[in-house]
Amino acid sequence: MKFNFSKYFFSEATLKKPSVIFLIFTFCFSFWFVDFWRPWNSSKDESGFTWDAMHYYSYLPYKFCNNNSFEFNNGYTNFLAIGPKGTHLPKTTYGMSILYSPFFALGYKIAYNQKSPLNGFSEPFATCNYWGGIFYVMLGLVILRNFLKNFFNEIVTTITLIIVFLVLCCFIIRYVLMK
Repeated sequence: MKFNFSKYFFSEATLKKPSVIFLIFTFCFSFWFVDFWRPWNSSKDESGFTWDAMHYYSYLPYKFCNNNSFEFNNGYTNFLAIGPKGTHLPKTTYGMSILYSPFFALGYKIAYNQKSPLNGFSEPFATCNYWGGIFYVMLGLVILRNFLKNFFNEIVTTITLIIVFLVLCCFIIRYVLMK
């Protein structure tokens, strides 16, 4: 009996569609250029937690690594605002922390296994948070493709995905170079 892969996976016809080929390309592109796009240098004791990312992410180390305190010992409190009682507080809500939490848990496990600091800001946490961002961009492109396929043909969908990807790449390059 022959196993029918198309029932469970992409069929050969699906893999030949330009938008699917483009999504596979972007996935490979993100893996290939992982260190090129990374906005921090771990050899210089830098991390990816600055400005907005620090505000959104700070709820996770607050809750799981720092005993419900935003007073971090590694200088990251400089990015947080001073609250009415003189303590540091983020200016944002915790919605993005919920999205970061699976990658925080993975970073915690990796940091524990590597015996890295479990403060929420070491290299495993930063790398997992970075890959979480790439995961959500890729998920957004897949959802956008599925949405556009309901209303437009394959060529219009592919062109739209390419434009969105290029705009995102330009934004990321500008963000990295402005640091």
